[in-house]
Amino acid sequence: DETVARVANVVSSVGPLAACADVAALRAHTPLPDDPTVRAAITTLRAELARIRAEREAGHWAKALELARPLVDRATAIDWPPIHAEAQFRLADALDWSGDAAAALPLYE
Repeated sequence: DETVARVANVVSSVGPLAACADVAALRAHTPLPDDPTVRAAITTLRAELARIRAEREAGHWAKALELARPLVDRATAIDWPPIHAEAQFRLADALDWSGDAAAALPLYE
């Protein structure tokens, strides 16, 4: 069955469980960059990410997806991994809620 095969792939792609036990790493905070221009860009992106979340929570999945796609590229252009991860998660979430779990899965990883 195709579903069972996909589940097996997902399970095998999960990283080592030991990483989840590293409480210090999980709680670590990445400080914002010193550059005020980059900080402003991060603030702007976070506001847009909040809107995407609100659209998704309101059931406007297509709108959330439309807004999330270009945001990932903009976030990637900023050299600050947390904003890239947040944008990627929002896109995955929008894809998932729009019914495209297959496209969402690699973005969750």
